[in-house]
Amino acid sequence: MKKIPAVCILLVILGLSSLAHAGEPARIETAGRIPLFTVAPAISEVSAALFFPDERIVWTLGDSGTGPHIGFTLATIGETTAIEVTGAENYDWEALVADGDGRLWICDVGDNSAARSQVTLYQVDPLDLTSDDTIPVTRSIRATYPEGAMDVEAAVYANNRIVLIEKTPLQNTDFDIARMVAIDIADNAPGEQTAEPVGTLPLTVPVTDAALSPEGVLYLLTYIGIYAVTGWEAPGRTVMPLKYFFYGQQEALVALGRNRFFVAIESGLFFLTWSWNVLPLL
Repeated sequence: MKKIPAVCILLVILGLSSLAHAGEPARIETAGRIPLFTVAPAISEVSAALFFPDERIVWTLGDSGTGPHIGFTLATIGETTAIEVTGAENYDWEALVADGDGRLWICDVGDNSAARSQVTLYQVDPLDLTSDDTIPVTRSIRATYPEGAMDVEAAVYANNRIVLIEKTPLQNTDFDIARMVAIDIADNAPGEQTAEPVGTLPLTVPVTDAALSPEGVLYLLTYIGIYAVTGWEAPGRTVMPLKYFFYGQQEALVALGRNRFFVAIESGLFFLTWSWNVLPLL
């Protein structure tokens, strides 16, 4: 695809004024997107992404077809390099988060059949990136779920824990909830552990990714758009649609703040999208 000039991408990312206008009625939107760049063919079957705004770097990963590689993209020019992750196996990488020290956690948690007895989280440090495009695993954690196997494609980091969000609510006994569990990644956390239940989300659409905005709002990506979760760390949390859209098989979400997002589809194409909605309690 033809790339948008780098300066235009940065102006869009950094220069959009606040997109939430007080006093306007909330509404669910369907329009508004700008294609940015593609990470294919370096990363195939994109399943998650992170954006480091100060460095203008986008990190991506793909599921098993990509092998043990993550994508390193300079957003200023839109070019992607495949980085080999040494010491890791890609059974089904589906989520990618950064901890409080800027280290990446690759979440090998995909499980379409909900049959895996354990899942694995791999830690890598961007500072360990070598000149021959490799990066070593510095730590790994294997975890089991407290209520049996579940399919997961979404995760966020909060308070030294990685919170995993179940993809398909229909696999639950109660078809209208998705489970959330937390894995301890503190420096002294055990390498083998059972995840802790932290609640459920009332939704009936599959969740393909999740992201916390700079304001601390939890957003969920689905095949029909973006949902926002109010009070996500406390009982009584609610889920509400923010924006309906379908750009393709949308698998990766980055919350940029002020209702602006990167969304990537499985083929590797990234979009910038936004919402004018004013959400209560956010």
